[in-house]
Amino acid sequence: MPGPNVIEGGRVDLSKLIAELRLAQSLPFPTGIQQIVWVSSTSGSNNNPGTHPSVPKSTVGGPTGAALTSFITANSGMIIVAMEGHRETISTPAGLAFADAGVSLVGLGHGSSRPIFNFSGAADASMAVTGNGLFGLNCVFAALIDSLTGYIELDATDITLMNCETRDAAGRPIDTIVAGTTTACDRLRLINHVHRGASAVGATSAIRIIGGDGISIVNPWIDGNFSAAAIENVTTPATNLCLFGGPNCYMRTRNVADVIFKAHAATTGCVRGPIAARLQENAPNITEAFVGAAMNFYQPISIANADGETGLDTNIVASADI
Repeated sequence: MPGPNVIEGGRVDLSKLIAELRLAQSLPFPTGIQQIVWVSSTSGSNNNPGTHPSVPKSTVGGPTGAALTSFITANSGMIIVAMEGHRETISTPAGLAFADAGVSLVGLGHGSSRPIFNFSGAADASMAVTGNGLFGLNCVFAALIDSLTGYIELDATDITLMNCETRDAAGRPIDTIVAGTTTACDRLRLINHVHRGASAVGATSAIRIIGGDGISIVNPWIDGNFSAAAIENVTTPATNLCLFGGPNCYMRTRNVADVIFKAHAATTGCVRGPIAARLQENAPNITEAFVGAAMNFYQPISIANADGETGLDTNIVASADI
């Protein structure tokens, strides 16, 4: 995982990150552990060793043994660096798999030059994380077909995805990020996550959480047509689930269900502003936009439900000094 000099106040200094990676590449590591692997679809080959930006591999996923699976050693601190302009298509279940603990996936570039992982070919195409402690940074994950079923599958503890983006590029997935289907994602952190969903009907949610303890979603930007909620916690209650707003926190649903956040009735934790939310219908829906019967809510949580209007703070029942 990149050091603290690279990540400051939730922001990533890519020039410092690249310098740190190049320094780390020159250091000796134990025999059998390849600490940094470089990947580029534009200049790489899976016949390359991936030990330097000049000889990168071409895919992060790919056939078993052809890309990175044969190099990963659990808890080795391996850093996979996807270089600027990298593009990769995932068309099978767990076609992008992280089964070993302590791995980092770092994307270089800004805007459209960031690494993009495209999911297409089959409704069950997915990225599967079953190794604890994955750190993902500055990567884009795009749905190219309809009805993808949770193509970002998180089933491990201590996962961090920071400054990443999911988008409905040419398809409308049923769910995008699904956390905890088989293993509770304790201490999952989604930081500065962006989701650009389709405006047409199709998605249930952008982030779906099943159980877990100490999960944090920090400063998200989410827009899409969500029949359930932009963020939903279903089936199993979570403990200490926290949604933290921030300077760029904006969440919009384009579905008449008009729910931004919905937690299991027994889930504990908090929703803390500043949060700006936009609903679809100009209707009496402010109270129902954020649902968490056993959670606490801290203003400002500002909700607008029509164009040209100022947001109204959520009117969930406030505490009283009795």
